[in-house]
Amino acid sequence: MLVVYDTMTGNTKKFVNKLPYKSCHISEYDGFSPFILVTYTMNFGEIPETTKHFMELYNHKCKGVSSSGNKIWGKNFGIAANKITTRFGVPFISKFELQGTDEDVRYFVERANKLCFME
Repeated sequence: MLVVYDTMTGNTKKFVNKLPYKSCHISEYDGFSPFILVTYTMNFGEIPETTKHFMELYNHKCKGVSSSGNKIWGKNFGIAANKITTRFGVPFISKFELQGTDEDVRYFVERANKLCFME
């Protein structure tokens, strides 16, 4: 399984590095492999433009999405994943704060394995 990530501050990369999967930044994606997307939420609950553009090109390869955020933003916490799910029809996996906890990693792995190995 491949995890493709987008990051601004490095938090999503730190989260992805805790996962037991191969990973690459969206700029390094080969365009062929199915993947799970991990991105961040910016401003007041927006999908980053780089992530939006990437998903416009490759949403058909995406098996699921997760996003980081900061809980101080209340209802907008990590909402990029929800917006990607709605806009691109991609299954929602999870949200995590900053670089995520060990529990966030366990939950992500459990959900990702179910999504990717159901087929």
